[in-house]
Amino acid sequence: MPPTARIYLRNSSDRQAKAATIRAQRPGCEAIAAPLGLAAVEYSDEGVSGAAPLEERPGMRRLLGELGPGDVVVAFALDRLSRSDDEIERAAIYGAIRRAGARIETVTDGPVDGKTVEELADGRDRSQVRLQSVGVGERRRDAPGSRVALRLRNR
Repeated sequence: MPPTARIYLRNSSDRQAKAATIRAQRPGCEAIAAPLGLAAVEYSDEGVSGAAPLEERPGMRRLLGELGPGDVVVAFALDRLSRSDDEIERAAIYGAIRRAGARIETVTDGPVDGKTVEELADGRDRSQVRLQSVGVGERRRDAPGSRVALRLRNR
């Protein structure tokens, strides 16, 4: 199957739904997708928080299930993909995108394909994400060859 631009739109509240935020996100996402020259497929979750577990986000689940190599996930901002404070949930989303051989481009944050899962967290508080990652590394430091332990040792 040829690569596809997979546009993900989400609003998290009735107030946002009334403000038509999905409709407001669409033009920016289409402007990112159009120059890529790829067929575009739209996925959306209306009235669902980005912190909600994947089982409550059918649009995101469908997107992740249909991803293929070379696909581009297009969103208005990174927080549309995930706002979860749960590192496992966040890693599941970004990990599935990476494993599929896809990349991410956003209207507000630009291309993010080369960034780590920690850097893909909500950009308003990346320092907190790094502190959480160090804490995870401390707990796993004695696990020989663990990626987190190796990354911390190489700092």
